[in-house]
Amino acid sequence: CGCKPWYKLNPDGVSCSESEQFLIGANKSTIFNLSVDSDPGALKVLMKDVGTTIGVAYSHKKQTIFWTDSAHDAIFSANFDGSNKKIIVSEGIKSPDCIAYDWVSDLIFWSDNKAETIEVARYDGKFRNVVVNSNTESPRGVAVHPMQGKMFWTDWGRDPMIETASMNGENRRAIVTENIAWPNGITIDYAENKIIWVDAKLDTIETANLDGTNRKVIENVDVVHPFGATLYGDEIFWTDWGRKSV
Repeated sequence: CGCKPWYKLNPDGVSCSESEQFLIGANKSTIFNLSVDSDPGALKVLMKDVGTTIGVAYSHKKQTIFWTDSAHDAIFSANFDGSNKKIIVSEGIKSPDCIAYDWVSDLIFWSDNKAETIEVARYDGKFRNVVVNSNTESPRGVAVHPMQGKMFWTDWGRDPMIETASMNGENRRAIVTENIAWPNGITIDYAENKIIWVDAKLDTIETANLDGTNRKVIENVDVVHPFGATLYGDEIFWTDWGRKSV
């Protein structure tokens, strides 16, 4: 038996319950754990001096944190407690940006802004492959939907857009191309099958169906320069570079 993300299998072997609710984020050279349940807002530093961290992903199953480091141009991983820190991908990386984790197949996906690519590898960095390497300019946010076999990414280049493709890079198409300026982080509402993204020039948080239809701006949200975004339950969390806050 298995459970959905952020749920754990109970001792009876057949039922699931919520795991501890927390966010994992980064503040350049520090990776932290931010509680959102028992002690909301309580911050615990997990690792220090980790270079210049841009994107962070987490495997609850493996209790492993993955992150991109633009100072060392590499992808790192470490145990949740900060032990066993190591480089898992470095060769040929030019400017790693955001990262996403496929918990079904234990794969990591990341964007490389200078290489203008989206790449994938196994959780240990092996079996690396480029899945998007053409007609991109400034890929940034990456999100994956393993149950539907799809990935999504933002591109904040001269022709900003949101694109989707199969997780092997096939069946690629743009789904948001209008009224978009600096799309940064993107995440997925798996329960409702929607994408959620932030735009740092329009200062908006928006949502749409997986095909880009039924697009809506989330109202009454005050953002200055949103960068990363994620979802837990019915709550959206984002990092704001303007306010230096979550």
